[in-house]
Amino acid sequence: MEETLVQWTLTRETGYLQKLLSEELTKQLGTELTTSFGRIDLAYKTKRGDIILIELETSIDSDAKLNHALEQVQRYSKFASDSTPSKVLVVLLYALEGTPERYQKIITRTAGEYGVRPISYSILKIKQLYDRHLARITLNSGAALSRAVTLGVSSLTWLNKIMVLYARRNVNQIAWKDVMKNFNSRTNFYVLKRLAEDFELISRFRSKRTNYLRLTSYGERYVAIMPEDEGSQSPPGPLAQDTSPHLLTPLEHRRLIIEILLNNNFTKTKINIFQFLRYINVTGGELLPKARTLISPDELQYLNNFFGSSYNLQTLKAHFRQLYKYCHELGLIERILCKNANYDKAVLTSLGSRVLTCFELNLHIARERHQIPLQITN
Repeated sequence: MEETLVQWTLTRETGYLQKLLSEELTKQLGTELTTSFGRIDLAYKTKRGDIILIELETSIDSDAKLNHALEQVQRYSKFASDSTPSKVLVVLLYALEGTPERYQKIITRTAGEYGVRPISYSILKIKQLYDRHLARITLNSGAALSRAVTLGVSSLTWLNKIMVLYARRNVNQIAWKDVMKNFNSRTNFYVLKRLAEDFELISRFRSKRTNYLRLTSYGERYVAIMPEDEGSQSPPGPLAQDTSPHLLTPLEHRRLIIEILLNNNFTKTKINIFQFLRYINVTGGELLPKARTLISPDELQYLNNFFGSSYNLQTLKAHFRQLYKYCHELGLIERILCKNANYDKAVLTSLGSRVLTCFELNLHIARERHQIPLQITN
């Protein structure tokens, strides 16, 4: 099990961590803290006012890992002796399983020389706690949700590429083939059509052997508030780098999209947004991979399990970029850039928290609407 996942689990299972440390923890001071003495994996404040610095390791099963752990312990001990007025306790926390007994003896002896507490944990227990969290966060209130889908549209502003056609012609329906010819590829057309359909702006119908795309009532409202100069950009590529504003404009478009998002009709793109907001909420926004982040197989499996997908690394990152952009444009999240870490962070805005709560209530109501009649047995 990767150290990142062990750390993520421990920060959410403070009861187990307190049991290991035999300390009552009152506040997490940080994770992956960069200091002049090196990186500190975990830092907590205890009820007594002491500070605990934790060097976290998985199985120490090689000389290289042993030397690294002991070097970190030495650095931590220097930090403890040279720093704050508070008492600083240094702990080396390592996995018991997979660490040979001879290494355990060396760890105990060397750590004692530096005034460091060596504590072992069970990787099997961590895996159990991790699995429990994974089961909890993949719950969907009992309502069936479809799998995640990556459309390859990097910004909601690309909706205007289709919608502007109706504004220019001042019509509410256009033949399918007439819409398609405005795009430089069939792929661009189909992914943008799918996005517009998922946001219920257009619908398909057939008349006299001709397929049409017709504006819905939402689509008519969207077109009515489009800026006159919209649609001057060229059609996007499958994973185009957009230069659109941070927020979807005009303001009325954002309000309309949020209204559509919460209308209790769960299309695939809406579900993607809900799952992403829930992911940010449950993980504390601490696992937002960067474009160059190397993700371990365990982490990749975790992320795929969460979104109900089976993506490779490149597609999964594209999925994250797409959903982050959608949520940011709608004002639902804010990103925190972390230069010296493998992951950036994100937080829900007050609007994002309310949208997520509304989503979950809608799912709960959908489940109850389905299950309540089943309780009538005679």
